[in-house]
Amino acid sequence: MRFIAAFLSASLVVACGTEPRDTDDDDDGSSGSGAAGSGGSGAGAQGAGGTMSVPGGPEVLSFDVTPRELGPAMSATFTAMVTDPDGLGDIVGGQLEQGEATFGALSQVSMGTYTITLTHEQLVAMMPVVSSPETRSFVVKFTDTTSRVGTRAVDLQLMAECDSECACINGICECSTPGREGVPCAEEDCETICEACF
Repeated sequence: MRFIAAFLSASLVVACGTEPRDTDDDDDGSSGSGAAGSGGSGAGAQGAGGTMSVPGGPEVLSFDVTPRELGPAMSATFTAMVTDPDGLGDIVGGQLEQGEATFGALSQVSMGTYTITLTHEQLVAMMPVVSSPETRSFVVKFTDTTSRVGTRAVDLQLMAECDSECACINGICECSTPGREGVPCAEEDCETICEACF
């Protein structure tokens, strides 16, 4: 009888000891799977960003233009602040684009700050403004020494030029052609019309 009791007791110990180990193994497996899933999710979130930038390439922190509305005989200054994970010395330079048009390279005015100033005439040379105001998106593109790029866009409102008669209306030199009222005229078009405009 003692032999049978000892045998049953040993069997119970083995059975009780085995079940917790199986449970632990299952917990470890699901815990590891959860960590892997969490890591995958983190990588996806890391890919999202406010700027268009190739990983490891330049990142345009901000891009602005002043003024935001540009008429004939006026100039606009585009200003970009840019950084690079390999250091600012890795940046080759940046250029301004709009559609198929390229307007030239930006000049560095301080560490990480670049600007370019263009006239209304230069900005509409390839595509004249038909109606005022017309909003166009201008893109700055920076490149590093390994040809990786970073871009950012800004909108600018462009006013049309008067292509016919100009007149001094309420002290403002404007287009007087029916349907074109309110379109500003270039200063040289109004010099002999109304001195009060200047």
